[in-house]
Amino acid sequence: MDKVILNITDPKEIKWPKRCPGCGKSLDPGADDLMIREHKTSSMKQGTIDIDHVRQGMLVKDTQELLSIWVKNNRELWRPEAFDVIESILAERGQPLPPQNKPFYRKDESIKQIDVKRSFAAWLTSKVPRTISITLCGRCSRRNPFATILKAIGAVLMSSAFLEFIFISRLPDRYLNLGGPWLSLFLGSILWELGEGWRNRATGTKVRLHKDALVFRFRNKAFAADFRQHNSSRQPV
Repeated sequence: MDKVILNITDPKEIKWPKRCPGCGKSLDPGADDLMIREHKTSSMKQGTIDIDHVRQGMLVKDTQELLSIWVKNNRELWRPEAFDVIESILAERGQPLPPQNKPFYRKDESIKQIDVKRSFAAWLTSKVPRTISITLCGRCSRRNPFATILKAIGAVLMSSAFLEFIFISRLPDRYLNLGGPWLSLFLGSILWELGEGWRNRATGTKVRLHKDALVFRFRNKAFAADFRQHNSSRQPV
């Protein structure tokens, strides 16, 4: 994972790129991640499209259908290049362009909280919040609840194990039953770690407080590069 160190104690000073840290997808409305409905081709890579193929698909549509697409201005279903093609075809057909509705974009972003790891001393003295908010795309945010469920089950198992240890310690004649709480503690720890790993995979982000600096680790290199550029003035020399 790419490491970025910021001399920041207030997370509000962090400048976040308009990308999903989990997968690197742009979160800007109408950006390259929006596909052209019915005109996606095998040659479409990294946001490039075949304009001729799009034009051929639009030419078979009648004028009323093209006007409907133009007016609705649904940027969730159609990329900006598609509207350029529609404008050109309507002009060729001598059709004046009617006003467009306000652009409609899909809203699949989700704000999640990630834990700030810290030393014991930092837990007692630091004023840095225990969590930091990040914005994920829809796909990555949908992975996060599964991680939360795993960690919750793990926490319940570990808590029950500790309670059983306390109960057993008061009843010496039940020491033979130590296998039960040990098994719960073992399974709970595994589920907790699996949940933590799944969440790290979804968010692609780890944060640790080290002295007076926040140390970030990002899985996605594109996001890490943008994050480093956005916060270049707060990085140690």
